[in-house]
Amino acid sequence: MVRYAGFTPCPVAVDAEGMDPDGPEEALRNGARAVILTPRAHNPTGCSLTETRAHALREVLARYPQVLAIVDDHFALLSATPWHSPLPASTQRWALVRSMSKTLGPDLRLAFIASDAATSAALRLRLNAGSQWVSHLLQDLTLACLTDEAFIASMTETRRHYRQQNEKLAAALARHGFSHATPGMASISGCR
Repeated sequence: MVRYAGFTPCPVAVDAEGMDPDGPEEALRNGARAVILTPRAHNPTGCSLTETRAHALREVLARYPQVLAIVDDHFALLSATPWHSPLPASTQRWALVRSMSKTLGPDLRLAFIASDAATSAALRLRLNAGSQWVSHLLQDLTLACLTDEAFIASMTETRRHYRQQNEKLAAALARHGFSHATPGMASISGCR
């Protein structure tokens, strides 16, 4: 999708707190036009952005308010780690995407998107009809799940289970000499 949209990916480093701010800073200084950030449940690390690192990334992005910033918080409802926004108030073009695929199933093809007005208008034109359209039935089913007390309670249990599984994996890897970053990492990439 990145290349299809006319961008060239620019990988950046990730450490135990998330994206190293020097990476996006360099990419943006060299002409990157967009930044994509996964603040929680980064693939493949499973880690999430810390408050300290989110602050550092906000400072970097504040110096480039014209850059499109996309935050892909795909694991929002299932994450045991808190949300820390990497977006500064000065960002002119932005989108926060929260997919329901991890929560309700990969075939759902439904996400919630909050964005600035111009990005919202462009998305409405692109998603209004065609292959990206999501049926009203699926939208209604999603609403029913997200407003059901039993479902909400099951999400609490699911978050706990995923957190335990992550801790077990980290312990098993450590026993075999593999270091595993603690939850608190993230992925962000600049795109030209």
